[in-house]
Amino acid sequence: MAITRLRITFDMFSGRPNPVVEVAGPEAGELLARLAPGDLIDAAEQADPRPHLGYRGLVVEQAGEQAPFLPEVFRLVAGRLLGPGLRRWAADPEVEDYICSEQGPAGQVLSSPAELDFLRDGLAAARTAEWWLPPPEDQDVLAVAGCPSAPAAAPEQWSDAKARSIDCKRMNPDWCRQCTNNCYNYATNVRTDTFAQPGRGSGRTFTAIDCDCAHLSRYAFYDGLVYTPAADNVCPSEGVLVALVLEPGVDFHWYRLNSDGFWTHKAGVAPVSDLDDAGQKITDPRSCSRLKYSQFCSFMNVPEGSARIS
Repeated sequence: MAITRLRITFDMFSGRPNPVVEVAGPEAGELLARLAPGDLIDAAEQADPRPHLGYRGLVVEQAGEQAPFLPEVFRLVAGRLLGPGLRRWAADPEVEDYICSEQGPAGQVLSSPAELDFLRDGLAAARTAEWWLPPPEDQDVLAVAGCPSAPAAAPEQWSDAKARSIDCKRMNPDWCRQCTNNCYNYATNVRTDTFAQPGRGSGRTFTAIDCDCAHLSRYAFYDGLVYTPAADNVCPSEGVLVALVLEPGVDFHWYRLNSDGFWTHKAGVAPVSDLDDAGQKITDPRSCSRLKYSQFCSFMNVPEGSARIS
């Protein structure tokens, strides 16, 4: 069967747009054959992965003539094929490793060894994660003080992809706010439908080379955020307290403090979550589980109505 092309989105970043590569011609046909559905996934393990930082799988989109044994858009994560009516293991257990390798499609779109390491480490972590298990119970009893100056978490305002049966695959403002707003949008509580980048609202251009605490904090300051390193996780009298973390040279991520005293976040195109990567409620972004986002940069404050996010 002749397949025009496959568009593969590496769902791996939180702040930066996810990398996308297109595979065409015979290579696309060979790759599609390796992606053929195999055995059924055990019923207890069929759930989609929970929102988390780092690698969340490959979103594969068939363009042109389509293979009848796969839906138009599906996800491959930790060897599992997930999509409408699809809950099976990939027939080739090594196809995901190939796609995520320097010799495969990942090598065509990821520009640095650090990004490739970030991707491969994320794939290894996904293979050991048991995301189908429920998070620990009784976490709401954690004693935290409310924060009157902060907004509510409002996940329903930012997480609309599942309700619309959409798997975020391309940047398109007509799709949904979840797919086109990232952690920076959510933390600042400013919807732009542009996958906002620090500095862009004030005329700067952010690149992976600038992915360090000094550059990102300065770009956010140019956007109207206030640098508050001494905030010490304490609710401010006004404005929204946010926190910046990153994996140097790869990607950044923001958290925000909400009115109930807990922190929430939005990892890239994923829905809003109130849990860290260990499934725990977040009481302090400095100490929560963040997997590869190893560096805590600073707390910052978003003054009401003054942030220029784009």
